[in-house]
Amino acid sequence: MAFKIGPSSVIGDTRNGAFNFLNVGAYTTSQLMSQTVTGTSVGDFVYDTDRDELTFWDGTIWLIEDISGGNATFTPGDGYKYVFFTSPGTLTVTGSNLNVEYIVIGSGGYGGPAGTSQGTESCGGGGAGEWREGTTTLSGPQPVQIGVSSWSQPTRAGTNSPSDERTTFLGPISAYSGGAGGQRRPGSLAFGAPGGSGGGGCGWFLDNGGPGGGTNGTGFVNPGGYGRRGNGGGGGGGASQAGLDAPTNNSAPGVGGQGRGATQWTIPTSYGTDGPTPGVRYFAGGGNGGTPGNSFPNPLPAGGGGRGGRAQSKNGEAGTANTGSGGGGAGIQNNSGGSGGSGIVIVRRLE
Repeated sequence: MAFKIGPSSVIGDTRNGAFNFLNVGAYTTSQLMSQTVTGTSVGDFVYDTDRDELTFWDGTIWLIEDISGGNATFTPGDGYKYVFFTSPGTLTVTGSNLNVEYIVIGSGGYGGPAGTSQGTESCGGGGAGEWREGTTTLSGPQPVQIGVSSWSQPTRAGTNSPSDERTTFLGPISAYSGGAGGQRRPGSLAFGAPGGSGGGGCGWFLDNGGPGGGTNGTGFVNPGGYGRRGNGGGGGGGASQAGLDAPTNNSAPGVGGQGRGATQWTIPTSYGTDGPTPGVRYFAGGGNGGTPGNSFPNPLPAGGGGRGGRAQSKNGEAGTANTGSGGGGAGIQNNSGGSGGSGIVIVRRLE
């Protein structure tokens, strides 16, 4: 018995195939979505040139499922399509009830700025923004807001940051900004501010500065470290580790807490930072505390936290953009802390 497609025999009685190219028709997604191309029966299929895949007619519509929008898309061949948001925008959802995974990271906190008081004042590193991840089902357009680092007395960002400074996805999924690093102010004890992860305490010359606490809105958060009297500022908390206390009896600062690796996600090297596991990108590291000395005796944490200031380079460094990392604390009085890294949203779905 021969098998045929249309009038042409493709496999004859001899079982020898006579194979030819099969053109099923090629159309853009918009053509298919407008239903100007209609199928004749359930199961008919055509080629979607925009999405580079086949789509099927269910008797009413062409079955098209996709996500798009953001600042970049990425299809690395791991079975997922990724959409990256580094600025506010809208996730476009084609189809209904799509299952997606997400990572939402708040902005990092400012490193503590040093005041004008007399004496050594090495400020705390900023805490990392809150990291939230999970799965959800989507239909229709979804707004995305990317948090930015801010210093606002007396709230000092963090837990008290206004909603438009948080990183949000779908509205209810909101990641707090990191808490700012401690700064000696009149009437204060140089504590770090609470936030997604807490800021490190200030090493004021008259007092130890305590850490800011991590505020968990269902994400990954940690407290900052202690600043030591007359010595270094405490490190800001990271997504996977608390900020380290400044050592006692020397001018070394506290190291920011380690960020978190996006394991099981294939992310280009243009996002996040290197870390302990090769090939994994890290986000949301705490900022380092400042030091009254002239050397940097401590490493930078994975995830993009900023380096603290010192006597010769007094301002703290900014956290890496779009990592949600904390800024470094100021080294001595009359200088600035570094701004925290802005947040990021990453969404992916199975191809």
